[in-house]
Amino acid sequence: MTVSPPPISPQPKFAPGHASEGKPAAMVVWLLYVLALPSANLLAIAGMLMALSSRGGATGLPRRHMDRQIRLFWSAALLNLFLTAACVSAIVGLVMDPDKAAWLLPLAVITGLGLIASTLWFSIRSLIGLFNLGRDRAP
Repeated sequence: MTVSPPPISPQPKFAPGHASEGKPAAMVVWLLYVLALPSANLLAIAGMLMALSSRGGATGLPRRHMDRQIRLFWSAALLNLFLTAACVSAIVGLVMDPDKAAWLLPLAVITGLGLIASTLWFSIRSLIGLFNLGRDRAP
């Protein structure tokens, strides 16, 4: 007796899931974002990739959190990229031409402080998102 496989449906199933489907994944992503500071942001990259991969199966509130997590990652990444480029340029310019220290030194200090503030903003925003998801609130 031969067993034939079930027929393959040409259309994917788009059945609505439970209202909190995807909540564990969203919680893990917020936790990875919180732990990004001690891991030199490697866990933030892992969290963003997890949010991207699990966003399709999430519905309702967890989906909104995952959308916010992805937006938070990219906004922080672009801000840090800009501030790092400005800080490194100011430091290299200061080493190459010490005569321009009157404006390069303050630029290096301000952009360095901006990097610290950006990192703190990312961490605090991640903690707030984690607490909000735990209480079933919007991000």
